[in-house]
Amino acid sequence: RNPLLFFCSDLFDYAREQDPSKRLLLLLNKADLLTEAQRLKWSEYFVSLGIEHAFYSAFAEGQKLEAALEETMVAEDLSSISAHALLSRNQLLTRLHRLVAGGAVGMVGYPNVGKSSTINLLVGQKRVAVAATPGKTKHFQTLSVDLSHLSLGILNLCDCPGLVFPNFTATRADLVLNGILPIDQLREWLEPVALLVQRIPRGSLEQIYGVDLSTFDADGQPRSLGAHDLLAAHARKLHF
Repeated sequence: RNPLLFFCSDLFDYAREQDPSKRLLLLLNKADLLTEAQRLKWSEYFVSLGIEHAFYSAFAEGQKLEAALEETMVAEDLSSISAHALLSRNQLLTRLHRLVAGGAVGMVGYPNVGKSSTINLLVGQKRVAVAATPGKTKHFQTLSVDLSHLSLGILNLCDCPGLVFPNFTATRADLVLNGILPIDQLREWLEPVALLVQRIPRGSLEQIYGVDLSTFDADGQPRSLGAHDLLAAHARKLHF
């Protein structure tokens, strides 16, 4: 949803410094929210930076598994897939297996980006706890995935708690809106709501919350929407 906020280039550099043989893959989860054209643009951008990447959706693949609609695939099919394609579970497993060549895959990232959900989908069953609230994963664990259905061996996956990397370009409101900070710990609410009304079209907010957000100044002229306008309209709807 916001790749540049969640991508930590310093982490990539650090991993390479520790071991130049490490292979690094930027996994863009929740990519089903993007159109193909948007994925293509992001892919071109990361290619220009020399960053290996893949698009995936743990949610979409979970629905496939529940409906028993997941396609079968052999490892050789991976070579024909474009860089901006939305990978299936089997395609991602095959790519990860090739990437590490018998080693382990460490999943590192911000809270609430879908690391645990992705691991559960790759394993094929719920093995690590997931929650909508950031910070559910509390400890490090390693899981093994049998890839015999792809004519491959064992793939080891490592899950760890979400890490909030220093980012001097992101405000606390940014972190709240992007699901990094738990909303139940929110104390200062005006700045995030102000950022929300800047980013979301007025019509979308009216449709989502079922409120009238027409705003006028003292002379009866239309004016821009503010945080108090949205909050007051929502409060009136709830009879507060």
